Amino acid sequence: MRGLLAFKWIVSITYEFQEPKYMDNRKYQAIDLGVSNLVSAVNLDGKFVQIKNRRADQYWKEKLEEVQSKRDHC
Repeated sequence: MRGLLAFKWIVSITYEFQEPKYMDNRKYQAIDLGVSNLVSAVNLDGKFVQIKNRRADQYWKEKLEEVQSKRDHC
């Protein structure tokens, strides 16, 4: 078993490719990465997308406050 651990393999793969030519389609989008919302984005057509981020600590915050309130009133 000890002899099997002595072998190390390294594989390196390289390739070349031609980058596609840049084409401006005149469609742009503004993206805002935030804390309370994971992502807010709007494009030139006015379409708005918002992905809310319900953080784990915020999920438990309400439950902890409820238990702490009961504890404090004992």
